[in-house]
Amino acid sequence: MDRTPKDMLIGSEFKTNHGIAKLLQYKSATEVIVKFIDSGIVRTTFSQSLRKGRVTDPSNPKGLGVRVPNDIQVGNIFDSKRYGKFEILEYVSSGRIRIKFLNTGFETFVKAYHVRNGSIKDPYEKIVCGVACIGVIPKGAAWDHKKIKDTRAYKAWQKMIERCYDKATQNRQPTYKGALVCKEWLCFENFLKWFNETYPKDGKLYCLDKDSVKIGNKFYSPDHCIWLTRIENLNEMNVRVGNKRKKRNK
Repeated sequence: MDRTPKDMLIGSEFKTNHGIAKLLQYKSATEVIVKFIDSGIVRTTFSQSLRKGRVTDPSNPKGLGVRVPNDIQVGNIFDSKRYGKFEILEYVSSGRIRIKFLNTGFETFVKAYHVRNGSIKDPYEKIVCGVACIGVIPKGAAWDHKKIKDTRAYKAWQKMIERCYDKATQNRQPTYKGALVCKEWLCFENFLKWFNETYPKDGKLYCLDKDSVKIGNKFYSPDHCIWLTRIENLNEMNVRVGNKRKKRNK
C-alpha cells in the first residue's frame, strides 16, 4: 500500500528560501530527495522541512547556505578501515553525509568524523570467510555485528558458512569438503528471514540439517534444509553411517 502523502508526489515543486525545489523521490518522512531547478543540485531533506520551505541549496551563496569542508567535497573518495573505498554523494551537514561504497554500491548516511577516520561499515562487504556478508539487520536499521553474533540464528549461519568455506573446519570435518551455500544465504540478512519463518517455536534446540531432505546432499538452501533436534540429527547420522557400512560389507 502506497503511503506517500498527497503533497509529496514526484514532480511536485516547492518554494524554498533558496529557490524552487522539485521532488524527485519520496522514501520516507525523513528521506525526501529533491532537486533545485536553478542550480541542478540534488539533496536529501525531511518532508516537514520541504513543506515549510526550509531547504537550502549548498551551491547558492545567498541565504543560509551550507559550508562544505574542503576535505569532504562531493565526489571525493575515501578509504574505510576494513570495508574498501567509499564516495561522498551528498553533504547535508557535518552529521548527515550520504556516501556510497564502491565495491557493493551500498549507500548510507554518516558523520564527518567517521568519514575522516574511516570507521564506516559496509554490511554487504564479504567479510565472513571471504565469501559471505551480514546485510542490514533488521532491514533499514543500522548494522551492529556485536549484537547479532551471539544470536541462535547467526551461530547457525556462521557454522554453515565455516563448514563450506573454512579450510580449518573442513580439515577437522572432511565430510563437508565440496559443500556449498546458495547465493541467497551468503547474506545473513536473507538467512535470518528464513530462520524466523521456519525455526520451531517449541523452545527446543534445533540443528540445521541438509541431508534429510536428500541423502548425500552437499548444498545448503531453503529447498534442501530443515531443522532437526540434536537427537534427531544424531539418529540421522547413525543411520547414514550404518548404511555406508552395509554397502562396504556387501
